[in-house]
Amino acid sequence: MGLGSRRGGFAASAVFLALLPRLPPPARPGQALWRAALLGVQEVGRRRWLWTSIVYVAALNLVAMCPFLVLGPLIAQQELGGAAAWSALAFRYAAGSMRGSALVVR
Repeated sequence: MGLGSRRGGFAASAVFLALLPRLPPPARPGQALWRAALLGVQEVGRRRWLWTSIVYVAALNLVAMCPFLVLGPLIAQQELGGAAAWSALAFRYAAGSMRGSALVVR
């Protein structure tokens, strides 16, 4: 990657950062923790994309990732030949995740 493309990347980042909306001021040091937490929950609640993403990722972890990461190595050990099989499965999962992310970006 050349120096010019790095500068272009930094310039694009600066433009996007400048376009971000201003956030409310942070909680004052003397402010109660529960009040700061409540303000955070309210901010999340105001952004539909954020709270739906949180719910989606939590459900995905519960339903898909936990069984995959807990039972996958066990099944690979007992029925698929051991660590090499689990490595192949994990590699294919990672490759599929990268391909899926690239499709989403498009």
